[in-house]
Amino acid sequence: MIFSRFSYTIFMSQTPPHIDCEVMIQDIIRRYEAYGERGEVAKIQAAYDYAQKAHTGVFRKSGDPYIIHPLSAAQELMILQPDSTTIIATLLHDTVSH
Repeated sequence: MIFSRFSYTIFMSQTPPHIDCEVMIQDIIRRYEAYGERGEVAKIQAAYDYAQKAHTGVFRKSGDPYIIHPLSAAQELMILQPDSTTIIATLLHDTVSH
């Protein structure tokens, strides 16, 4: 589909659909629990909580809350069944810049 500059501007300025970050992190945790160590779940949750605080009030150009980026990256990694350290690093990877 080809967008004119005008239609692209309108498209990009539309309010993004509601994204529930809590549902995303719970999906990551549920998937990790299927293969990982239960004792690590609290660390994953703590990393998410920290990242959520660090990204509060920060938005992507699309209008999505910035926390969507590390959550999406972590969800994509789940197919590889990463260890908890990798999940935590993924959730925290942009906290330094914000």
